[in-house]
Order: sequence, then structure tokens, then C-alpha cells
Amino acid sequence: MQELSGISLKVMRKKNSKRKDKPWIQYIKQHIRHYIETVFSSITCVFPKSIHAVTYEGFLLKVEAFIFAFTLKSAFIE
Repeated sequence: MQELSGISLKVMRKKNSKRKDKPWIQYIKQHIRHYIETVFSSITCVFPKSIHAVTYEGFLLKVEAFIFAFTLKSAFIE
């Protein structure tokens, strides 16, 4: 990803890691992760418990439709 789009991924280290991150890097990682988890949570709350699809393409179509519906819903609410 770094070569293609200039995005470098930084993983959160485990709590008992011997090579701990610096405190400000840990704070940035935690803040970004919290934002991403909040967005995914708000998207998945619109999804049903199960998605019935016969083919893989049908499954992807339904997931795209749910994400599109979420986008429309959040655009009109805000």
C-alpha cells in the first residue's frame, strides 16, 4: 500500500509487548482506531442479522446496497 497509494499502516501493539510504542504514537493509533470502529459499528447496525444470497455476486450486491442506503440515510440526517 505504501508504494501504490502512499499509505503506511501502523498496527497497535499488544499490551504486554516488549517493544512498546511511544505514548504519543499510541494515542494517535488509539484515536484513529476508535473512529474506525465507530464508523463500522454505525454501518453494521443497519445490516440485518443475516444476508441471504445464492451467489457471491448477489451477496456483494446486497452489501453494496446496504452501504448505499446507509450513506443516503446519514446524508439526510445530518
